[in-house]
Amino acid sequence: MSVQFGFNNLKYNNISHSENKNHKNVGFQGLNRYLSKQFIESEEIAFDALKKYPKSRRFVGNLPSEWIAKIPKANRRETVQQIQDLFAGFSEKLYSPKSAKIQEDEKLVADFSNQLKQILKLYTNIEYIDSGSAGKAYKLEVGLREYVFKVFHNDIGDIFTGSSGKLIEPARAPHSNKKGCKSFVDFYFGKIATEESQDGFMLTKFVEQDEKFKPYEEIKRLLNFLKSPVSSSDSYISDGRDIPDGLNIIGLKTIDFGELERVPKELNKKLKKFTKYFGNFYFNTKKNSDNTKAAFDQIKYTKKDFDHFSIDDDVKENFINVLQRLKKFTKELT
Repeated sequence: MSVQFGFNNLKYNNISHSENKNHKNVGFQGLNRYLSKQFIESEEIAFDALKKYPKSRRFVGNLPSEWIAKIPKANRRETVQQIQDLFAGFSEKLYSPKSAKIQEDEKLVADFSNQLKQILKLYTNIEYIDSGSAGKAYKLEVGLREYVFKVFHNDIGDIFTGSSGKLIEPARAPHSNKKGCKSFVDFYFGKIATEESQDGFMLTKFVEQDEKFKPYEEIKRLLNFLKSPVSSSDSYISDGRDIPDGLNIIGLKTIDFGELERVPKELNKKLKKFTKYFGNFYFNTKKNSDNTKAAFDQIKYTKKDFDHFSIDDDVKENFINVLQRLKKFTKELT
């Protein structure tokens, strides 16, 4: 007998969904739109947002478009809610400390996978990856796509720290994944937990650890990281391609939405201006010694800009290391 995950009895007409013109995407209106427009500074602001948009049922983001495409339009709203509740119920069942034996979850994992497969009619497989202080990570395969399913738990005392965990990470994900924040791994959907609930989770794109880039691809990702208005203080980018990146960075993408910092607005403007300049320089096929020297100077001046702003030391180190890598790319041109 399969494990049931306690789908709630909210009436569908109390849920606000929208579809794009191609009917391939379903959005969780209200809350998601609100959160995408601003960086959530504290848990109090996140709680206020939840009160303001009760019809969202604390869900944020969008189901992957491939999933929506498999759901008949006639019962799309009901099926979307079923998928939402399946993930939320599974997350609540899995809520436990990091030290809990993963083997005890095998029955739950198998039943979750089977139920999702029945709904979407796609190959489905789920495998445990690892645990951290705030959650367990699973690799979820659905059809031909791979995702990371993060189920939150609590190994750090009060999880409502304002920086990591089941409340703040899903609440910050919509803003961190909007246009201009391309340095973060793609976020699909999740649910914000509360003090009374343990149903918080996030679904993001699975990124290969050993992914290799051509120089122009790496340049684009470095520039995206540098110009992002939101950055992580819990990640590490090295200053050279021969030295591995680590700590929540894979393929020059930030994979964790905890410990985020908002880059000072004026500094972000300066960094955007630099990235536009460097992109135009590097991808110009008519490079010469004069504009190469100018690129070196711009890197030097940009490093000095950090002295005029209050910014987290770890974020600053990442930005400086990105500039160092860009400098090495520039040297290779001479």
